[in-house]
This record gives sequence, C-alpha cells and structure tokens, in this order.
Amino acid sequence: MKLIGLNLRNHDANISYSDGKKVKYLKFEREFSQKHFGTTNYYFLDYALNKWNLLPSEIDGVAYLLDMNIPQGSSISPNSWYDTDMLYEEFKPNDWYFNKFNCPFFRVDHHYAHSLSVWPLVNNTDVDLVNDALGDMEDTYTVFRKNERVLRKDREDGSSFGVLLNYIAEDMNVKGMWQDLAGKMMGLKSYGKIDFNYINQFENELKELDRLFNQRRYYRTKTPMEKSEINRLASCHYKAELILIEHFKKYVKQDEVISYSGGVAQNCVLNSKLRKIFPNLHIPPHSPDDGLSLGCIEFLRRHFNQPEFSKENFPFWQDDTAPLTYPQDDTIKDIAKMLANGSIVGWYQGHGELGPRALGNRSILMNPLVDNARQILNDRVKKREWFRPFGASILENEVSNYFDFEGKSEYMLFTAEVKDKEKFKSITHIDGSCRIQTVNSTHDIFYKLINEFKKLTGIPMLINTSLNINGKPIAGKPIEALELFNNTDMNCLVVGNEVYKK
Repeated sequence: MKLIGLNLRNHDANISYSDGKKVKYLKFEREFSQKHFGTTNYYFLDYALNKWNLLPSEIDGVAYLLDMNIPQGSSISPNSWYDTDMLYEEFKPNDWYFNKFNCPFFRVDHHYAHSLSVWPLVNNTDVDLVNDALGDMEDTYTVFRKNERVLRKDREDGSSFGVLLNYIAEDMNVKGMWQDLAGKMMGLKSYGKIDFNYINQFENELKELDRLFNQRRYYRTKTPMEKSEINRLASCHYKAELILIEHFKKYVKQDEVISYSGGVAQNCVLNSKLRKIFPNLHIPPHSPDDGLSLGCIEFLRRHFNQPEFSKENFPFWQDDTAPLTYPQDDTIKDIAKMLANGSIVGWYQGHGELGPRALGNRSILMNPLVDNARQILNDRVKKREWFRPFGASILENEVSNYFDFEGKSEYMLFTAEVKDKEKFKSITHIDGSCRIQTVNSTHDIFYKLINEFKKLTGIPMLINTSLNINGKPIAGKPIEALELFNNTDMNCLVVGNEVYKK
C-alpha cells in the first residue's frame, strides 16, 4: 500500500510516504532553507507528491493532524473532537483538491501521533508518555497505555514546561525563534542557583501531582536571591524535574518499556534523570513535531494491518540532497589529521538526520582537546550565545572511560558527567556534564573518522554540532554547506569525498 502521513502546521511542517516497505521523509525547512518552516497550505502535499513522482490517485490512505487548519469551505466533522475523547476519526476535508484522491483520510490526535512516532526505535511498548508545548485542544501532557489514553493534562491544569521556559527566556531578553528558546534555557539554567525556599512554596503541587506547572504561580512566587531571573530559571527547572519524575513513577513501573516524545523530550537534563530510574526508556531523535508525520503513517500501517516498515539506515531519512560520492579511506585519514591539529571541519555525508540534532551526517566537528573550542565555535562559526554548550560524539565501547555513563545514547538526548573536566574543558558544561552521542560501526563513515582521530590523539571522540548557524536550519544541500563554509571560520568542508580547504 502507498500511504501518506501529513503534518502541515504553522511550524516544522513535514510529510512521510511509504510504499509499504520503506519510508521517505521530508521536512520542509531543509527543502526551503527556512528554520521551523511551517505551512497550513494543503498544496504542499502536491509539492511532495511531485518530488516523489506520485499521483494522488495512487495513494491508498492519508492521515493528518487534527490541529492542521481545515480549508475554507470545509465542514466540521460530525464526530466533533470537542465533545469526545476519540484519538482519530475518518474524515476527508471538503475541498476540491482532495477529490483527486480516491482513498480514505483520517484525522489523528496530535499527542497520539507523537506516541506512534516511536516505531523506528521500538514497536511494542507498555506505556507512552507525551510532554509537549501544545497539542490538540491545548493538551500539554498525555499518558497512553496500550493505545488507550489514561491521562490528559491541558494548559488549565498542566501548563507546558516548554512554554514556561520560553516565557522566562523572554523575561531574560534571550533572543531567537520561539521554538528554540526552551532549548537555550536548558543550557543557561546551570548558571543559576537553586533557591530551595522558593521550591518549598510548591510543596503541595509536588505531593498532589494534580497541576504540573502552574505558570501564574511561578511568576507570582518570587525568589529573593541575587540574579533572580537566572535563579528562578534554575529553580523552576529543578522543580519541574522533581514533579515529572514523580509523575512517571505514578504511571509507569520501573521495568516497563516506555516511549517518551513531544518537544519537552528534547530536554537532555531531565531525560538523563529519567533514564537512571527507567532503564527501558526510548526517546526518538524526532521527538518534537518533526516526528508527527511518522506517527501518522504508523497509524495507517496499523489501521490497514500492514507489515512493519523497514528501519534500515534510521535516523538518516531526510529526503535532502546526498553527495554522489563517499569519503575514501585516504580522505578520512587526512581529515582526522586536520582535526587533530585543531581545524574546524564541516562534514556533509549521506542523507540528513531526523530531528534537530546533528548525528554525524550534517555536522561541524572539532578536537575536544582544544581548551577554547567552545568559544571559537560559538563566536566564529555558529554565531550564537556564549553560554551554549557543545556535545561530543564518542565510540560506544569507550563511553564509560570518559563519562559517568553506561550503554547507548545514539541520538544525543542524554547528558553525562565528564570524568576529566580539566582535560576536556571544551565539552564540559558549567554543571560538569556533556551531551553525548555514542557511535558504533553501524554508522560506518563517522565511526571510521572517530577511529582515525583516536589513532592520532588517543581520544575516541569529537566535538559535534549541527551544520548550520544560529537561526538557520541544518544544511540540506551541498550548496548550503558551501555557503556556510565560505561565510564562517571553518577550515575545511567535506562533501562526500570532495574536500574544500581555506
């Protein structure tokens, strides 16, 4: 069957297509070089079909998000979402364009699509938790168990943690796109001090667990400490960690298989604390709205009782422009030498990663032994705030030698304590941690590069940040990578086997 999952909303629009076996994925920001590109125009579906040489008449099923705009002239579904707890319904928008399609259409609940999007990691879960800025009807936090919704919080009784961080960012005059502010706060919060007198004023919320984040109370309740805004940030984050961990404990058994998605699931600090308690925690790299079309297409697969989709080459599924060549061994050795000597290297290989984090195909790389590498990268390449930390990609079998961490962190969604903070200043955040990606031989080209770097330096890891600058999406075309190379202080760019040097 030919199936389409569709997320056309006002930010981070994306679409997935499957021929019944493999999945194609297109995030429009990479197509048009506009970060968080969004659209509610259904004709972008036509754009994707043309790109993939598909006709509307060939499609066997379309699933889309309820909170996408319904075209003018469409009637509201008779099964009104406002009065039910339904997770999906069959409903074809009343628009002439959709008369081209001879297949059923399904509207899918936003949080349900998030929960379904975890299929590339794990197919059978015991419980699925979604922690989001805003889903359907202002939902912020949902718990599913075996496809049944067992808890739903909205902004009235569970204000979004991500939105709260955004408001604090605005109070602190931190600039940037709305969708990025909460992530910036994750890096900044470690510069504040936790005011436990402030935390204790929320004691009842911690006991009752009936209101996740009462946004007004956060702002009415003051902290007398110096630098009050940054301390409020640190204190709010700490309180959020406490209450979310208690919520997990209330709805999840320690040994259960758990999926966790939604925009807040990008918070590595919280994720790391959850992972220590719940070892079977699965968080996809596309946990923000990037993954909604993948959840929609999984809904269709289940609805039509189709075989599981192939997971080959996950998470490098962006349908962007891949180089025509692969880096040869001599090229990899030469680049490893440049990295060992302190060069800043752009690395553009294969297809791009799902989600907002660079995982070794669309990366800017540097030697973690360079003490001031963070300042160099922030000032001269990334053009971003001084407090923003950098992650490290490390060989999987070496991770416990350098970090207080065991196991895998393939999608850079967890932090770990750095064992030798003095030696690795460039990747050590002020709280002593680093966001890490573990790399094994399945990621063959990147794995080879880190291995060659290790042969030269004895260090099995590299600084890894995304191939973009502040306010721009990760490069989706070689020409965009070249533009970045020409306009920053990168020393070298590798596109496939092509090497550009200054």
